[in-house]
Formats: sequence, structure tokens, C-alpha cells
Amino acid sequence: MGEKKGLVFAAVLLLTAGTAAAQPFGDVPVNHWAYDALEELSAKGVLEGYPAGTFRGTRPMSRYEIAQAVAGAMNRDVSGAERKKLMALAAEFEPELRALGVKTDAFDSRLSTLERGIGGWRIGVETRFDYNSWSRNVPYRGSYTGGTVTGFDMNRARLFLHRDISGKTSFGARWNNGQFDRYYLEARDFLGWKGFKLTAGQFLINWEAADRTYGDRDAYAMNTSYRGIQLEKTIGSLCSVTAFAASMRGNGLNGIYTANPSDEVYGLRARFSFNERLWLSLNGLLNNLGNRNYSQWWAAAGWRVCSGVDLRGVYYLEDIAGDSLVPTLSGSEEPNPASWKIILDVKQDLLKFTSLWLEYAHIGEGFIMEHNPWGIRAVEWPSASMTWDVSSDTSVFFALARQRWSRRWMTFGRYARYSPDGQSAYDEWTACVVFRYTPQIAFALAYNEQNGRRGEPDYDNSQIILRTFIAF
Repeated sequence: MGEKKGLVFAAVLLLTAGTAAAQPFGDVPVNHWAYDALEELSAKGVLEGYPAGTFRGTRPMSRYEIAQAVAGAMNRDVSGAERKKLMALAAEFEPELRALGVKTDAFDSRLSTLERGIGGWRIGVETRFDYNSWSRNVPYRGSYTGGTVTGFDMNRARLFLHRDISGKTSFGARWNNGQFDRYYLEARDFLGWKGFKLTAGQFLINWEAADRTYGDRDAYAMNTSYRGIQLEKTIGSLCSVTAFAASMRGNGLNGIYTANPSDEVYGLRARFSFNERLWLSLNGLLNNLGNRNYSQWWAAAGWRVCSGVDLRGVYYLEDIAGDSLVPTLSGSEEPNPASWKIILDVKQDLLKFTSLWLEYAHIGEGFIMEHNPWGIRAVEWPSASMTWDVSSDTSVFFALARQRWSRRWMTFGRYARYSPDGQSAYDEWTACVVFRYTPQIAFALAYNEQNGRRGEPDYDNSQIILRTFIAF
């Protein structure tokens, strides 16, 4: 209870610490969402003439400068998540685009009826249809029906709904796995306080993705739905603060109609941007989840070594209640396990022929993983469940190289090696080619090789995946 009060008190102090610092007229604060959106578009090659890192800094860009970048991208053939980001940017900077002579209605005319909206509702669809072939027939979590190992599989089918209620208030929902599993209200500049945002309902929270501290399967923690209320405050160009309280973690067996399981989850986060190269985030979670009670604390930092090269690191510490401790191989009890990782992220703009992600992680004995951080999507890896209770100190080396050859063709290769104390090391690797047939449709062909598994040194398996992506 003392920890909860401490988090609440800290949240009140941080959220009320100050209002947004004055910016020159027409400038966009450096922690505005547009910078992240533009940086992602730049990294994916959508913004020609803007190398990676252009939109990562503490120098505010003018609305006119950003509008110029958006205008260039609007002439490109983009789809899926990139198109959604571009649509949001075009709406945000419409006055400046019109001043540049760019007609946003011309861009809108290229959008489908669903993307433009029906009766004020914007509708999006995302599907992943797979064919899997395995050399060894073992069950895996790749099918909504928990079906066959080798064969066709509807991996994902999702419907997204969005409606702007007013200029700064919107509603969103997601239909997934036969039910609505997210619904939420967002109110920007809530209560007339600039930079203050309220989110209420059942919605996604993923702080590790916001810091870009994982590059493969999933985050260590979060990256799931929470039912509750979240408050976010932007404090000038230096800091943003987030606090939330939730009564359910996860999508629930019945989606939004799942009865509250009496969970209690509290979170607090502060992110600081010191200059154009250096940032720091401090994060805390208190989880009282029925039969599992533990808190998670982590600090993440990033340093831009030079244009196109980023160095990031994270240190995690957990405080686990006595009735929730993880069984360990050594037999010892670890109430305060720790983990850390360091990441080198090099963009393709610098290396020209490929991007490169290198990651080294050390996970302490007894650490609770809420997800499997590594592994190709169609198989649980390196454990056989969605969570990974680390039974012995484990070191992980992970490498990912992506090559974007054109707007239609992309390839990537990935490799992961796991070295647990007291057990045999094991590894797995993937090679994949992706072809974008249209802006809304893409095909991927991947081969994955698995050599050993936790507790099974003789395990050997290989997998071929043909995946069809549809997103609009």
C-alpha cells in the first residue's frame, strides 16, 4: 500500500509540475507526436531527402518545415500503418499544406471509402493469413482455433474503428478474435490544459515500444490492454509524464465484457529529452494480478552517437511477493531479480545496403517476463507459453538486419542465441523476403531454423512460413 501511495503522490507532483514552456509562434514542441511519426516514415523510406534522425532533436521545427516534409510524402504510394500516420499528419498540418499549395482533398481522393470514413467513422482492417510447414510436428500458438501445426492458418483478423467526437476528443475500438477487446476515449488538452491528455476505457499501453527498446517479438512488460484511466502531461520540451490506474490487465476472455478480475495495476512514467542526442525514461509498475503480485521498475536511456546510429540501454528490477516467486533451477528464492540489455541500432541510410540491430541481454534468475521478447511470430520461443519465468540466469544475443531494396521488395535476417546457466545453449535464425504487391497487400516467405530449446538440447525443428498481409 505504501508503494501505491508513493506512486500516486509522485504522479500528482509530476503532472502538476508546470505547464508547457513557451515556444516561438508557429513552432512545434519537440515532444509533439508529429516528430515520432515523421521519424518512423523517414526510417521506412517514405520521406525522400530526410535521413533517419532528422526529426529526433530538441530544436523545434516550424509548422512550415514539417508541412514541407509531409507534402513530399503525400506524393508517394504508401499503405497500411504508414498511410495512417500520413493521414494524421496531413490533418494536423492542413493549413500549412494549403499555404504551400498542396490540396489535401487530392490526397483524400486516393483513399478508399473506409479510410475516408463512413458517417464520420474511419474503419481499418488488418489480416495475416499463413501457410506453415514444419519438419517436426509440434503444437504451437499460431491459430485462433489452436489448430493444426502444418497447414493454413488465419493468424490475425482485426477491425479498427475511430471517430472524432470533437476537435480534441475521439473514440476508438478494436474487434479482434471474434469480439471487441479495446474501446477507449481520448481527450487532448483535457480541461483546457494544454498538453494534458486523458485516455479512459480498455486500451493499449506499451512504454518499451515508445522508447524503441526491443526489435524482435515483444516487450519484457506491458504491450497489452489495460482497463482503466491514463493521464499524460507534456511539460515543455524537456519532459512528459504518464500515470495510469487499471482494474484489468489483458484483453479478457470476453473482451470488453469480461468481468473485472479484481486486478490492481498502477503505472508511472517520466521521459526526459535533455538534448538532440540524449534521453532518459523512468518507469514503474505495480501488479496485483490475483495469484501473482509483483512490481517492476526500469530505467531506459538512449544516446544518438551520430546520424543513423543509436545506442540504447535498459535496466530492470522486480520486487516479487513471497507467494509469487519463480521456481529456479538452483532452488534459491529470488524476490528481487534484475535484468539488463544494451542495443546498437544502425539505420540503412548509414550502411546503405542494410540496417543493423545488435542486442545483448542478461536476464536474472527468477525474473518474470510478461512476454517472450524474441522469436519469429508463428511459434512460441524460447519457451512454450506466452510468459517466460526465467529459472536460471540467461544471456541472450540477438541480431537483426533489414534490407529495403525498393518500395516493393524487402528482405531481412535475424539470429538469436540463448545461454542459460546450468543448461545447454540453443539458438534459432530466420531468413525472409517480403514483396508488396499493392499498397494494401504484401506477401512474405520466411524460413526459420531452431536448434535446441530450453531444457531440450536435442530439439531440432525448421519452419517455412508463407504469409499474406492485408491492411487498409
